[in-house]
Amino acid sequence: METTYFQNHRKLSQKQARWKEFLAEFDYTLEYKLGKTNVVADALSRKTELAALSLAKGEIKGHIKEGLEHDPMARELVNLYSYGNTKQFWVEDDLLYTKGWRLFVPKWDNLRRDLIRECYDTR
Repeated sequence: METTYFQNHRKLSQKQARWKEFLAEFDYTLEYKLGKTNVVADALSRKTELAALSLAKGEIKGHIKEGLEHDPMARELVNLYSYGNTKQFWVEDDLLYTKGWRLFVPKWDNLRRDLIRECYDTR
């Protein structure tokens, strides 16, 4: 097992000490990864933001659904899906999705700007 600061540090909080004791049962190596290459941790750190957006903002889904009707590109993608002419987009629960279960946000009103503001300008 590799020697690291966490494993050799003498002054640990109670919570850190419990984790150290628990982790002592396993054979593992702590390894530093540069932030740009550690995309999994980045995605996990944003999980609460995404959950808050999807759970607390039910009206946002309504705006997205409404926007799909007003955005010509979105309407075209929905038509392609309904005729079976695309495998990159699909409709579920009246929302348009693309690869990786990413939600398509239409260009309508100020919807995209409002979503960006909601995700990045709030605590």
